[in-house]
Order: sequence, then structure tokens, then C-alpha cells
Amino acid sequence: MTRDEAVVVRAAFAGNIARLAKTAMRYLDQCHPKMQIADNGGGAPPSYESELQTLHEMIQHAVAMLLTDPCNLVKQTLMENGITELCVFFGKQKGIYTVSCITFVHMSVLYNVVF
Repeated sequence: MTRDEAVVVRAAFAGNIARLAKTAMRYLDQCHPKMQIADNGGGAPPSYESELQTLHEMIQHAVAMLLTDPCNLVKQTLMENGITELCVFFGKQKGIYTVSCITFVHMSVLYNVVF
């Protein structure tokens, strides 16, 4: 969705990515205990930490793509709809490094374009 030709699709994704991340986190939290119990063909189930890291990487990649989108509407939508929730999603360390640093760099670009 971050590479869709239609700006409206990218903007809609930017406006909802925090909600999607939160939902994915809830799903991981609810399913992980069940994964430990279920038989998955003899192999060990993936660890919670590895699944969480994969989820963080996927969302981090999408956020980076949205923050560097050529259309200012997409960047502005991301900033106005859920950047705080994304910081909570990434947690203390990742939140500070991933979202805040990237966000503040791009905020200056957005500020210069909007104002």
C-alpha cells in the first residue's frame, strides 16, 4: 500500500497504520500463548520476541516509506493520525530511535512545505 499509485490509498494507509499496528500487537499477545501449546509438526514455535521483532520491522518499514512519500498529504496524515500510538507500539527504545528521530527530521521538511 505504501507504493500504490493512488495518493488516497497511501493517505488512508498512513491514517490507519497506528491502528493496524495496535491490532497486530493485540493479536500477537493473544495468540502467542496458544502457539506454545499447539503442535506445529514437531518444531519449536517461534518465540514471542522474534515475532515481535518481525512485526516491528514490518511497521517500521511502512512508516519510513510513508514519511518519505513524495506527496505531502500522506506525510501530514501520518503525523496527524497516530504518531503517538506508533511511539507506544515501538516501545521505549525503538520508539525513541525509530519514530521520534525519523519523525522530527521529516517534520522540518513537512513544516517547510505546509507553511
